[in-house]
Order: sequence, then structure tokens, then C-alpha cells
Amino acid sequence: MERTVTHKNPVFSNAFPSPKIIFLHGPPSSGKKTQAERLSSEQGCYHISMKALMQAEIKRGSEDGQQIEKMLKAGHVPSKDIRVSLLSREISINPNHSYIISGFLKSLDEALEFEKRVAEIKLIVHFAINDKQAYFEQLQGRNKNLEQIEHYLNQKHEIIEFYKQFGAVKETEAIGTPEVSFKKFKLAIRPEVFFIIGAPGCGKSTIGSKMAEKYNLQFIDLESIVWDKDVSGRPVRITDDNSISSRVMQTMERTSSMRFLIEGFPTTLYNLKQFELAYAKPKKIFYIALYKEELMQRSTNPNINVEYLSYMKKMSPVIDALEKKPNFAKINANLTVENSMKQISSHMEPEVVIIRKDQDGSFSNYLHGLGFTDVNLQESMTLICKRQTPKGKNIMQHIENGKIVPKKLLVSLIQDSLYNGSSFGKKFIIKGKFPASVKELKFFEKDCAKINKIYHIINNPNDFSMSELDKEDIDTCLAKDNRLSKIYYNPALSEEERLRYFEHDLQERINRKKGKWIVVLGQYLTGKSTIAKYLAEHHKYKLINYEELPEQIKAKKSTEEEPYENVTWHDIIEELVFQSSKPNAVILLDGFPPDTMVLDAEEEKKEENEEDEEVIEKDKNVEYFNRIKDEFIAAMGKPYAVLHTVTDLPILEKRLFVSLELGEEDELTEEHHEMFKDSAAKENPFLGWLDSLKVAYEHELDPDSWKTKIYYQIDTSKTISKTKEYLNSIFSKKFIIVDGDCHKNYENYIENLCINYDIFHVNMESVITEEINTLSERGNLIQTMRSQHIQLPLSLKFSLIQDYLAKYLPYRSQLILLSHFSSTEDPYEYPRGMDTFLTLEEKLGEIISVIRICNRKSAQNVEIEYIPVVHYPPPKVANGEEEEVEEKKSDEENEEIHDSQIVKNESVELPPRSEPREPVGLSKLFQLYKRNTPYFESFEELECLDECFRKIIGYMRDEAYISPQDSIRLRCPNLQVLA
Repeated sequence: MERTVTHKNPVFSNAFPSPKIIFLHGPPSSGKKTQAERLSSEQGCYHISMKALMQAEIKRGSEDGQQIEKMLKAGHVPSKDIRVSLLSREISINPNHSYIISGFLKSLDEALEFEKRVAEIKLIVHFAINDKQAYFEQLQGRNKNLEQIEHYLNQKHEIIEFYKQFGAVKETEAIGTPEVSFKKFKLAIRPEVFFIIGAPGCGKSTIGSKMAEKYNLQFIDLESIVWDKDVSGRPVRITDDNSISSRVMQTMERTSSMRFLIEGFPTTLYNLKQFELAYAKPKKIFYIALYKEELMQRSTNPNINVEYLSYMKKMSPVIDALEKKPNFAKINANLTVENSMKQISSHMEPEVVIIRKDQDGSFSNYLHGLGFTDVNLQESMTLICKRQTPKGKNIMQHIENGKIVPKKLLVSLIQDSLYNGSSFGKKFIIKGKFPASVKELKFFEKDCAKINKIYHIINNPNDFSMSELDKEDIDTCLAKDNRLSKIYYNPALSEEERLRYFEHDLQERINRKKGKWIVVLGQYLTGKSTIAKYLAEHHKYKLINYEELPEQIKAKKSTEEEPYENVTWHDIIEELVFQSSKPNAVILLDGFPPDTMVLDAEEEKKEENEEDEEVIEKDKNVEYFNRIKDEFIAAMGKPYAVLHTVTDLPILEKRLFVSLELGEEDELTEEHHEMFKDSAAKENPFLGWLDSLKVAYEHELDPDSWKTKIYYQIDTSKTISKTKEYLNSIFSKKFIIVDGDCHKNYENYIENLCINYDIFHVNMESVITEEINTLSERGNLIQTMRSQHIQLPLSLKFSLIQDYLAKYLPYRSQLILLSHFSSTEDPYEYPRGMDTFLTLEEKLGEIISVIRICNRKSAQNVEIEYIPVVHYPPPKVANGEEEEVEEKKSDEENEEIHDSQIVKNESVELPPRSEPREPVGLSKLFQLYKRNTPYFESFEELECLDECFRKIIGYMRDEAYISPQDSIRLRCPNLQVLA
């Protein structure tokens, strides 16, 4: 609710104790007087012209009048004391619901004196001149003092800059006809309006009151303002739609607040339309939805059923129509009020961030360019005390008495900055020392706004380190919700490079504003098409078919009247950019678009007499490469991965021999070898670009981080199984599983290690809670299952994790720590626990480490020695078929990749059990899990986890882990921690 002064101000009347006061500020002849008079005539505001007020005082011949006349003749503005006294007296003898004042606010001291003696300044309309030349042309022929106007425009107006910090200044364009200017002027003084509707008993009054308190809103209950009195003085309810809309608008115009929340409006689509035509569209319409069964349980009203049915009969068509509007929000009120407020916060709260260690202010300046505004509590306290408003006097009283300023009062200062009548959709940077602790952070988020991100600006990964790994601070608290991000910054970069780097880091690595694209390059018969097909099928990437692309573009751009026939190179780029634009999209390119698409027909035509054929082909390859680099890559942005297939020449010749179906007596001719030369010539221009990827991209952000790797050289001389294994290691997600009976200190320790090593943390409990808080069917199902103490099935958990990763996982992150995944029962009891691991690897990605934190009593449950493993006997074959089977097996082991092969998806299936609860055919994970397990007997020894994380990062960075050699893979550390 709006915070009002508790004591009575003697200037204002009892009838209008808190009137709206609008101050006008602008250059001479900007139309202030004209617009004030029009607004006064239309809305009943009392217009006070300071110039006219002083002239009347001079005419009266009073002592103040004589002093005013003397000052004016000397070319000076009369003193602030006299002007404020005149204005205060005029307001007191002319009580009104609203005032519009022109000719005042000549200095900041005058404004502060008015706030000290009369009232807080909440709205200043500044008549801005954005086009000085157009403004002077508009004034030609009006006999105006252009030098005086020029002097005003060249001044820096301290009063405007001062009150902008409080959101009290609204700008309107002074250029244009009086009618157009008046429309802009009315838009500038209109407050932000929110509506909240719902059936009787749904809790909209309770929720509305909390919204008003948190978001600095004036709460108006429609029921309280739609009553009049008849001729006999009895109360009569207004039922006419036009009258209801008018009453709502009148109430807002006569209240000093610039933000309103109106409960129970609209009641019909007609009065909503009338409101929008006469006033403006509301910022948001909140519908508080409550199931009838839940309403019956909550309400003590015996007639609630009849009232509910009556309301829904009347409002259902209205709600159905409102649901189609972009400013409509449906709030699930079937849970707690706190849960409803969380849903509302996503619609109401601005984007708020904190920046740490931005020493030269580069990142702050970059965010300022994106529309962010600084909010500093310490500066706000200084300024509000300077203004001598009731809130400022309250703070000064606490400081002078040596008392701590209450947190509630401090947060209200920030509320005034974030929610001041023009803040919907804005963005802010919280600066200063508040919040400085987790307690202050939670207080701030509960009563003001959620912190969307905390950015740490660091030059290298070693700059950021959690010194007390077992403690929870603001970083730990925000990191648990994936709200902490590191921005790697090199101070040696130029300003242009710095902006490009920040844009990349925010849009691609952190906020996922667009999707990924992967390209496979390689010479003829190196297997690039086979690899592209495998990745598309096994990892569900979208493989682009260049042959079908032109027809798809024609179908999209053609109309019934005019078919689209000529597909250009830029159409190809536009379509590929579109297909990769969605944040979760991953498109796969089997090479770059062919030269027939890239090079225009005119460019392909060369006069053979001018140059020999070899030079022509060389020029064509260079032109093709330049257009790919300068136009295609520039439009698509940085690739997520570039796979470069290479194969030894003897193996390429062998593959060509096989593909041509040549016999033993045949040999490859010179023409056949030319095919390899032509392929190499087309690839040569790209070799330099591939080398530059390692320098320009991989080391651009963080040379020590494994996540920046883009270029991969794929040696396809190996068998197809080895190549697939390497590809899967590149693109599959890597999981560290942490589970067990975690003490809070252990959780903080794990979280802080994830912060240090930039590992993406997925807390299963947080994922489930987030899903429950949504209106999805899955969230309702989980809530029902939990209320009935039903264990969530693995398939449901996997789907939750997949969606969570798709929504939050940073652009290049591949290493994920998963905690609180197992049920309350012991997940390591075999075979169920191992089946869980195997299924997780099949559905989500590879497990590279398992960390089990448990107490000493449950330690024996983790021991997995002597687990029986059933080995399948070799298949029985007939005597004559044994050699054929052995030859077939040998051929499969030495299988080689070439472009003509079609790779089938090798889905992982769990092996059948020979007996109930007996594991068979355990994977390498079994060996991985039970190998080299250290034991810790105290919390202090938990610091060894730091070394464990360091080793994991080392494996990822050095590619030792994703090596196809199993012996290296099995050295990955796995820990069991005894608490």
C-alpha cells in the first residue's frame, strides 16, 4: 500500500489530505501553461501559475509583494522562502484533489524547501526538446526571445538530474501541435495500473495487499468506490459499466500515487474497453485461479458455492477473452500464498543484477547500454535525508540517536527506486554494500525483488575462490539457483573487443539467447557424411539437407499470387540463421553449403582463354572460402563445434578402391588420384581458419578452461566403434553424482566447489520444487505423488532433468554435478542402484565420478566387492560356420568409416537378469565405481574433495578422459566420504 504521512499536514484540507501535485518544467514557450490549462479544464485540477501568483502579490502591495518586485527589477528570482510561502498559502486556501503547478522549481534548493514545508515531490513533467532546430522553426513568427530559450537548452538542470534518481521525472515531447502535445502530456502523467480478479474467497484481497506492500502500489478495492448516495442519503451501488469505469479513473486521478492495483476490475469486457480507450491498457491483469473443491475447504462462508457459481457464470466469457491478451497472467492459488506471490513476482519484478569486482566499470557501462540503471542504497539514504521528506527525517532521527536504521526502512528506499510509476519492464544494477549477507539477501528478495544474476568479473579462473568452503554466503545462495555467473575479462582488450566479448558471454554462454550450430569438414572419403548422420541420429541434432533447402525456402516465401523462384545465397544464410535461432536448437551441417549455392552464376563463368584451368579453380576456391568466412560465419556467429575428419592417404586409397568396386587386378589411375587432389584443394583455404579457431576462439575467453574448446580433429583411420566412442565423449554430457545423507556444511562445500570450478549444479530437490510451483500437469502430478508419499519414477526424474538442462544449462557447459537424485532408500543396493546408473547414462549422459557422503553405519552398504556377474557364453554355431563367424567378427573389429556407410543408432539396453535382483553384464561403471575409493573419517578431510574436482577438470581439459583408451578412463577419481 502507498506509504502516507502519519501526521496531518496543515497545508492540506481534511477533504483532500493527500492531493496529487504535478510540477511542470521546461524551456520558455514549450507549452506548459497551455497544457496545464487544458488538463485543469478536463480533469478539474487546480492550476497554479507561479508567475501569476507573484504578480497578484505585487498588486496587493504586501511586504512580500514589494520584495518580489524589487528582486524582479534587479533581474533575480525571488527567494525560495517567499515563493514557497506563496505557493503553500495558495494551496491551503484552495483545497482540491489535484494541483498542476507551472513556473516553480527554479532551483534545487527551492524544491527541497517545498518538500520540507509542504509535501514530497512525486511527479515532475519535463517538456523536453529533442530536436532544437525543429523547435526553433516552430517558434518562428511568434516574437519569442530565442536567446533566452537557447540559454535554457544549453544549461544542465540540476533539479531534473536530481529527481530522475527517484523516478519522479517524466518526459514529454514539446514539439508538435497543441493537440498532439496534450496527448503525449497525458501519457506522461498516467500511472502504472494493474488489475487483479478472481472468484469470491479465492484470496485476491490477501494477495493484493501483499502485492501493494511489496511493489509500492496503491491498493483500490472496486467494491469500496462504486457506492453513491440517493436523494435521501441512502447508499446506492453503481452498476452501469460506464459509471464504474469513470469512477475507477477518477479515483486514480485524485490520488498522489503513480502505481495502482485495482481489485475486482474489470467486471465486463465493455468496461475494460472503455477504460483502455479513455485511459490506457493495464500493465497486467492477474486472475487468481482456485479450484472449487479447494475453495469449499478454505471458506467459512455458507453461501460460497452459490457465489462462486454466480461469479463464474458471469466472468467465464470475460476470462476466456482475457486469456488471449498478452498482459493476462493466470496465478495458481491452490497452494500457499507465498507460492502465489512467487508466480506473481515473475510478472511484476524488474530484472535486478549485482556486479562484483568490476574495477574499471567496463561491464557496468556495457549493461548501461542495454538499459540498466544503477541503484545504490547508501546514495539513496544520503539523497533522501537531503530531501527532508518524512522518510528522510525518520532515517536522520535513527542516525542522530545512534540507532541502526531498520532493514524494512532500507528496503523501502530501494522499492521507491525500483517501483516508482515507470519501472515496469526496466532493469537495475544493485550497487553498494547492501545486501551484504545471506540474511539481508533473503530479506531483500522477500520484500523487494529477486536478484536475477550476480556477475563476477575475473581475469582468470584462479581469481575467484571460495575461501571458506563450508560456509554459505550470497554467492553460494545464488549459485544454488544457477544465478551466479563468471565473466572472464581481459583488461588489455580494446573497447570494441570488450563489447563483443561481453555480448558473446551473455547471449551465448550464460543466457542462451540462441541455439548452436556444428559443422563437419573433411576431404573426400574421410567419413564426414557418416559422422554427420551418426551425430544427427544418436544425439538428435537437426541435420541440414542442402538439396532440400532451396525448395523449403521457396515454399516459405511463395504466395498464391507470386511464387518465389530465385533462391539466392543470402536466402540460404537467412534460413539457416532462422533454424538456429531458438535457444535449444542444434543444427548440424555436413560441410558448408556447396559452391553451387554460394557462388552466383556470373561468378562461376570464367573465360577459359584468359587463364588456365588450374588458376580458375584456385580463384573459385578462394572466393568460395571468403564468402563463407565473411558472410556465412559472420551471420551465424561462433560455431559450437567444428569437427575436422582426417585419414591417412593409404586408407583413403583403399576406401576409393572399395567404393569403385575394383577387382584385385585393377589399379587406381591418375584420374582417381586427381579426385583426392581436387578435394584437398577445396579444403586448403579452410586450414588456416581451422588453426585460427584454437587461438581466436578457444583462448579468447579463458585459456585454462576446457569448456572453450571448439575445434576437434577426428582421426577416421580408426575403427568405427572407436570413432563413435570419441564423438560421444565430445558431445555427451558428463555427470558427477553426489549423493547421501548430506549435512548442510557438506552441501555448502559441494556448492562452493562448483562455483570455484564453474561446474553446473543440478539439485534434484530444487528442480522438483520449481516444477511444483508451475501450473503444468507434471507439477500437479508430482505434488499429488508427494502428498501420497509415492516415490517418483526414474522416467519422470529424467524428464525433469532434461527440461531443466535445456532451460538453464550455459551454452558450452558439459560438466554437470547432480545431487539429491536418489530416493530415501539406499540407492546403492544392487542391482537397483546400478540399473539407475545405467539408465542415467543411457538417457542423460556419461557418469565420470560418483561421490557418496554417508555416515559410518551405512558404510557397509556401499561396499560392492564380490558382486556376482553373469557372463554370457559365446553363441553356438555349426562346425562349418565357425570360420565364417570368426571372419565376420574380425571384419567388424577392423571396420573402417567411409561416406557411403549408413550408421544405425546403437541404443543402450539393460541386459536381462538371469535371476531376480541379480546384476548381469555390468558396464565399465562397475569397475569405475569400486576402484581406488578413499575413506574420510572427519569433516576436515573433506578438503580432499577439492583435489578430486581438480583432477576431474584436468581430465576434461587435457582430453585424457575422452581418450578412447579405457585404461586412462578408469583412473577418474571416485570418492566415498564418511561423515
